[in-house]
Amino acid sequence: MTKSATIRHRAWALARLAKPSLFPAFIAAAVVFTGGYFFEQQNRENFRNELKSNVQNELNLVSTRLQSEINNNITALRGFANNFSVDPNIAQSLFDQLATKLLIQNPQMVRVSAAPNAVIRMTFPLKGNERMIGTDFKKFRSSRVAIDRAESKAKPILAGPVRLPSGRTGFNLFSPVFTRIDNSLVFWGFMEGVIDEREIYANAGLIDDGKHHDEVDGGHRHTNIQLAIRDISVKTSVQDAFFGDTDLFEKSPVIRQLHLPGGTWELAAIPADGWAQEPANSTWLEITILVAAAIIIIPIFLTGGLVNERQRNIATLRSRERELLTVSHRLNLALESSKIGIWEIDLDTQERSWDERMYHLHGLPPGGGVPSYAEWRSTVHHDDIGAASLTLFKALDEDLEYRSQYRVVMSDDSVRHVRNAGSTHVGADGKAKITGISWDVTDDVMMTAQLANGQSRC
Repeated sequence: MTKSATIRHRAWALARLAKPSLFPAFIAAAVVFTGGYFFEQQNRENFRNELKSNVQNELNLVSTRLQSEINNNITALRGFANNFSVDPNIAQSLFDQLATKLLIQNPQMVRVSAAPNAVIRMTFPLKGNERMIGTDFKKFRSSRVAIDRAESKAKPILAGPVRLPSGRTGFNLFSPVFTRIDNSLVFWGFMEGVIDEREIYANAGLIDDGKHHDEVDGGHRHTNIQLAIRDISVKTSVQDAFFGDTDLFEKSPVIRQLHLPGGTWELAAIPADGWAQEPANSTWLEITILVAAAIIIIPIFLTGGLVNERQRNIATLRSRERELLTVSHRLNLALESSKIGIWEIDLDTQERSWDERMYHLHGLPPGGGVPSYAEWRSTVHHDDIGAASLTLFKALDEDLEYRSQYRVVMSDDSVRHVRNAGSTHVGADGKAKITGISWDVTDDVMMTAQLANGQSRC
């Protein structure tokens, strides 16, 4: 048989074995994979909910830190402005002294200016900001809107970000100053503080500057996020993001609004790797589903095949049993009509087994138990005992075919000639045995003797 033919034969045998179990195996596979699919979808949903919750927590933390930084600067500038509320005519030297202390205590603030009637009269540090002296905030639209709101609300206003003379960007913080004249509060002007944009982002943890916020965050587990911030103070004119990418607001972000003096910022955050992430346990979950499917389906597959094979074997055995019964019946009819007896001798124990016809052939009543050697010997004619026994023992000892003929003396003293033939074999129980047949040849012997007598007379 060629290799391809062998493969085809084995494939055909496997297909025949598997065919009956295909339907239950398919049902089991459908159930397992359907359950696995819904479990995997639930796992993804749980992962995305957890991811969204982590982004929300991180955004809340960033928002809180950012607001805290801004509030600290507002408080500091308010305290500085109170000096002008008490004495609007502070000298330049005292202004420089107070401003130096303010900037040292608040390193995010890079410039502070006193602007009576919104026109800068003093600024610190002066170096690099000389051209700011005499600047009228009312001449610039962005600052004019901020100072008008600060004056009308009598509260500090944050505006920006704006480009600074140094080339960097920052936020303008305007704190209105009111002084008392004749027991009446009179608007004096503004204290302007400029907050460095990068510094406030760094302190709030929006950008990585190597600083750690573990103590502030109380051991919070950080989630990497993409962040964008825009000003939505004017609902009809929402500006582009001044921090991060404006497109982030179109990517189903987590939103948080930060209400600040003078306006509202909108913060948007998504995971650093986006929302289309797979759970870390996704691969293991898929492997688990496949293993579970294999554990369930393969036994069904094999069991179905084995059960079907067993049924085929049972059907084959029943068919053979029917055939054997038919053959046995035919053999019994043949043996009955020919008067042939069947016998068997165990070579180890010398135990005999006769059928009913053997008892009739030897003139013994059937059903008397297992015939012994002595019982057999008692039925044989005394002149034939020696030769019959010798032939039998020689066949038993030398594993030869057994052929003999002897006379049997019946109970009525009549003589019957019995011929025997047998051969050795190994039985179903693994024991060596000799099995044979015996039949009555008395008529043949008598006929032969008559023919011999007739010929001698002639």
